[in-house]
Amino acid sequence: MTEAKVALDELSDTAIVVTGRRLTPIDDIKPRRILSDDTLSAYRTTTLGELLEAIAQHEGVAPDVVVNGRRLGSLADIEALPPEAVERVEIYDAPVGQRFGFAPRGGRTLNIVLKRNFQSLTVEAKAGGTTRRDRGLVSMVGRGARLRGDRRLNATVSAVRDGEVRASRRPAVGGNSETGVQGNRDRSLVPGRKELDARLGFSLPLGNGMLDMGVKTNHDRTFSLLALSDVSGVLLPAQRRRQLTSVDAQDISATYSVNRGAWFTSIMIGLSHSVSHSITRLQQDASTALCTDVGPVCRSQSVALSTTTGSVDAQLGGPLLDLTPGQVRLDIHAGHDRSSVVNFDRLYATRPTYRYRSTRAQVTLTLPLVGPKTPLLGVLGTIDFSPTLTIESLAGTGRMFGRALSASWLIFPELSVNAVMESRGSFPSIAQLGAPRLVVPDVNVYDYRVAGIVATNYLTGGTALARESSDTITLSANYTRTFGGMSAAFGTTYLTIRTNEPIVSLPEPSPLLEAYFPDHFIRDAGGRLTLIDARPFNARRLLRKSLTLTLNLAGTSDASSTAGPKATVVRPLQWRLGVRAEHLMEQSLQLMPRFAPIDLLAHPLSIVGGAPSAWNLTLQGGVTGARTSLVVDYSWRSGVHAQAQNGHDAIHSEPLGMLDFTASRDFGNAGNTQSTPTFRVTGRIRNILDARPNITVFSRAGASRLNPWLLAPEGRSILISLTVPIGKEYPP
Repeated sequence: MTEAKVALDELSDTAIVVTGRRLTPIDDIKPRRILSDDTLSAYRTTTLGELLEAIAQHEGVAPDVVVNGRRLGSLADIEALPPEAVERVEIYDAPVGQRFGFAPRGGRTLNIVLKRNFQSLTVEAKAGGTTRRDRGLVSMVGRGARLRGDRRLNATVSAVRDGEVRASRRPAVGGNSETGVQGNRDRSLVPGRKELDARLGFSLPLGNGMLDMGVKTNHDRTFSLLALSDVSGVLLPAQRRRQLTSVDAQDISATYSVNRGAWFTSIMIGLSHSVSHSITRLQQDASTALCTDVGPVCRSQSVALSTTTGSVDAQLGGPLLDLTPGQVRLDIHAGHDRSSVVNFDRLYATRPTYRYRSTRAQVTLTLPLVGPKTPLLGVLGTIDFSPTLTIESLAGTGRMFGRALSASWLIFPELSVNAVMESRGSFPSIAQLGAPRLVVPDVNVYDYRVAGIVATNYLTGGTALARESSDTITLSANYTRTFGGMSAAFGTTYLTIRTNEPIVSLPEPSPLLEAYFPDHFIRDAGGRLTLIDARPFNARRLLRKSLTLTLNLAGTSDASSTAGPKATVVRPLQWRLGVRAEHLMEQSLQLMPRFAPIDLLAHPLSIVGGAPSAWNLTLQGGVTGARTSLVVDYSWRSGVHAQAQNGHDAIHSEPLGMLDFTASRDFGNAGNTQSTPTFRVTGRIRNILDARPNITVFSRAGASRLNPWLLAPEGRSILISLTVPIGKEYPP
């Protein structure tokens, strides 16, 4: 076992003493688990963002993330760092996140500890596509990072070109045409995309504190060929429509953190600006009266949205007094946001403006009730209670108060139990309130009247919405243990959320929904579905109950070395296995006060969009050696059987399993931990089994199978990437 691994194991069994680093709000807490760089290397990801996503998949609940014990205004630039820049990932139980101003959701907190001495400059090229050779992807990414003590400088530039998938390359199944009623074989099932992205981040000591800054700019453009229908339902058999959407976004964030003794203070400032433009172009003759333009090519829709947002957040936390069980701690967080949304309808020369101002505050008090030194009760372990009060206000709407109570019980070092009871409200987002009225053409939906998939138009945009309130109960238990050279972590989480006045939308018609909401589903005289009003509205109540189980195993073989004048230390063999199972026990939606609740597991709101499954299983295993790494991912979800209220119509979806495989190989001096640059070739096969949803619909006319190529157009794909380092890298 390597010296670093031995030291890390000793660290996990003793109190944490911070030397050479600035104090943070979590210096007095022992992490539940520590993922060393050896364990992290077995994930074989290319960015820190991908690594965090992989860890979150097996933790059951999406975690809160801090970096070097500090909450940053934005993780945009940090997510582009190479995983090799991470020294370790510390996993903390609830309610640690409340010390940084995160909502008391009952989730875990990840502290990303970066290396103190690291340097890397790489160029990565990717190429791939579907195995049917009808869609290609090409990308080029340059990454650079330099870490020296508390100073950090990192930059990323990327360019991506992703092709579109045409219906003409996909077969028809069971008599269902590729576009439903219209039957246009030239339409795009998956849009093409071009993206340019640049990010810059740095941190440095400033005065008595630390300054973290990040800058991001992004240009994203999508394009697709649409089906031959318009909002009014007029067929255009000899014409085409093309949808173009471009988004330009810029973001800058700054965080200044400083500690005075045991008290910690930080200020986060963010400013973002984005402009999105959606254009629908129609090839037509000059006599067609569907556009305001005149000529063979016109614009039937041209809407732009400009959004500017500024935010200021501040937090203050520290110990108030010492008691026998531990320290009483106070954490305060406050923030203010201002946003402005300007909608430009360039065809009708309208320019409505919407302004959004919100203020929020959160106060958390941590009360240690029982500690190891507590007389008589010390044998129970450590018990902490953390009551939290929140207030949020929205200009012109009012204010809401929330409360939460978190309890953490450390029974013994390997076992902990956490509970969170929260009651709070939330205002609609600026997108839900101020988004422009926009018609999204050519959206695939299931239409029960034809028992098949059709392409129709979606009406989206902001509407007048009321606030929603929710009551949440989270119960979790975590057990960690080391068996020789293997570590094991088991976790379970029970979650129930009851939301009043939830914000929902109706994505597909059904006999029940169309009977009660006829104005949301527009049909022509022939019964063809021409428009769905998918704008959000407030329903009555939403209830969700789930149980999640996680198991993570990891092991490391001892490192070996070679003798001689050019001695090398060979990286030990790393392996890991992660299992995550989620059981959705209940999910029901009551749309109106006198409307019976809809069991969404038996009667989903959307078939094409993906019905919720009662069981979801994820398996992930990886083995990493000195030069080669193999990673296997498998996901499975249970089937769904939905019976319509009339007793005749039904939909049956078979269970679906998808398998991914990733292999990488390092070339060069890969086995030396004092390595010179190495070249890495990575191959990834997604959906090896080429699995697609298998859905059968039943009606009075009989049974038919929905076209799986419309439900999952891409299928199996292969991606090859080459990572080339430039210059010297310290250390791997």
